[in-house]
This record gives sequence, structure tokens and C-alpha cells, in this order.
Amino acid sequence: MLTLTAIIASKEGNSKVALDYLESASKKEINAAKIYNLIGETFFELEQTDKAEQAFRKSLKIEPDNGITHNGIAKVSIKSKDYNKAIEHALEAVGLIHYSPGAHFHLRVALAESGSRKEAIAAFETCLSMAKHKKQVYPWLIRLCKATGADEQLMKYRALSQKADRRPAFFFIE
Repeated sequence: MLTLTAIIASKEGNSKVALDYLESASKKEINAAKIYNLIGETFFELEQTDKAEQAFRKSLKIEPDNGITHNGIAKVSIKSKDYNKAIEHALEAVGLIHYSPGAHFHLRVALAESGSRKEAIAAFETCLSMAKHKKQVYPWLIRLCKATGADEQLMKYRALSQKADRRPAFFFIE
């Protein structure tokens, strides 16, 4: 019940209230890995990346094969510009939960930022196959296609980007 209350508080923009509920829940509820993931996400929203990573690491100690946790560490690592660590954890997340558009997105961002452009394009295309209307994907693909001289793909992604902009945004757990 505390977890649900925390999720509602977070969705309403009350991240600090959500953290209070999550801290209480981590002491009382059985699935502590999930609680620490939620704490990590909440700290990430508050732009407290060090605390977010600490929470994800606690989750990882409890449940080492948790794809959501690895994806959380990947996201934090991208924010702190540690792209090799981001790639490592995003790959682990994708290996554990292949159908995870968020993990594929973080993998491709880390690959793009580390200079692995062609690999990043392939990872972005995988994400698109899972979530065609995810608007954040297209600017990355357009930039990468320009950089690699892939003019045919560039035109395709520009057109798809314009269609995606008209669709309603959606939220999925990354």
C-alpha cells in the first residue's frame, strides 16, 4: 500500500513525499528490490543522480538479474557521461528483458555518445520496432544518419518524426 501511495505521489509531482513513503516501504515490504528501483527513479527525477545510483545498487545487491535495475544504472550513467558503464548496464538490461524500449533507448544514446554511430542506429531501430511513436528516438536517428551520410534513412526518419510529433505522448517505465 505504501508503494502505491508513493507512485501516486510521484505521478502528481510530489517526489519528496513519494520518497518518504518509499523509505517506509523499504523497511516493511517484501519486494525491496522493486522499492529501491522506485527510490532510484524518484531520486533521478529530482536530479540527485548519486543517490539514484546508490538506490539502484541496493536493488542490484538484492536481485542481480533485474533488468529494470540495470536500465536505471544505465540511465544514471548517461546523465553522468560514463558511457561505457551505461553501455554495459543497458546491454545487461536488454539481455534480461529484450522487449524494453527504454533499455534499447539508453543503449543507443550511450553508443551514440561514445562514438559508435552505426551500432547506435541499429539500437535505435530496435527501439522504434517496439515503440514507433516514441518522439525522443527520431532526433537521435536523424543526427546519426547525417553524421554517417545515410541520406535515404535520413529522409525516412524525418518523415516518421513529423508523424510521431502529432501522436500523443505516452509513458513507459524505462
